[in-house]
Amino acid sequence: MGDCSLQPSSPPPRSAPAGAAGNALILIAAVITVAAMHWLAPVVTPLTLALFLMVMADGIAQGLKARAPALGDAALGVALVLCVSGFALVVFLMAESGSGLVGV
Repeated sequence: MGDCSLQPSSPPPRSAPAGAAGNALILIAAVITVAAMHWLAPVVTPLTLALFLMVMADGIAQGLKARAPALGDAALGVALVLCVSGFALVVFLMAESGSGLVGV
């Protein structure tokens, strides 16, 4: 008899445009992505910083709670102070080394 399989036939895979057209599409996508990132920078920058501090503070707080159970809920406050002061120290050190590169 014939092939009685109930599997749907899938369309052939699409290939990316070759040559100059593919390169042009990649360049256009890169330019649009950079423009969108530049346009959204005032919104994305604080959100990224907040997400970074949240992840760092939570990890440090959990570590503090595991190593010093007496801290209890104060571990989150201690972790937040550590993260913010560490971030400020990194910004200060980057500003100091950057001024040396410029020659100020």
